[in-house]
Amino acid sequence: MRKFSNRVVRAIQLDPKVYLEIKEDKSSMAQATILILLSSIASGIGSVGGYTEKIPLATLLAFIGWLVWPTLIYLFGARFFPEPETKTDLASVFRVTWFAGIPELLKLLAFSPAVSGIILFGATVWTFGATVIATQQVLNYRSVPRSITISLIGWIFYQGIIF
Repeated sequence: MRKFSNRVVRAIQLDPKVYLEIKEDKSSMAQATILILLSSIASGIGSVGGYTEKIPLATLLAFIGWLVWPTLIYLFGARFFPEPETKTDLASVFRVTWFAGIPELLKLLAFSPAVSGIILFGATVWTFGATVIATQQVLNYRSVPRSITISLIGWIFYQGIIF
């Protein structure tokens, strides 16, 4: 449990080394799955603007987005546009990007219309930044612009699913 909480804190702090650890630790898939399920629930609750009947669908769409985004990162980053050092598998991409989704938990606080816009925006930007770092680490990219581009391709599809 201590290792897990340490990784969560380091992922929140955008520590690039934590993503390398997660990439190499196949046993962290259960932790990543728990995090992304909680993040999907938080996103579902925070994105419906008080329409509680929409929470289940919004949660499901967020989770589907979290299946699509890492898959696209893997396809574009590891298969279509890899760097010579890129060596990864889909499960590793899921693990690191799901840890990068931790800021999505903040969306749980977006139920209040007075603060929802800033919370949703902040959580989205933070999550995207974390995903760029995670993408760079899991794909062994040297280029930050390449990591941004690959993350952005998947993010556009992810946003299309949840909105």
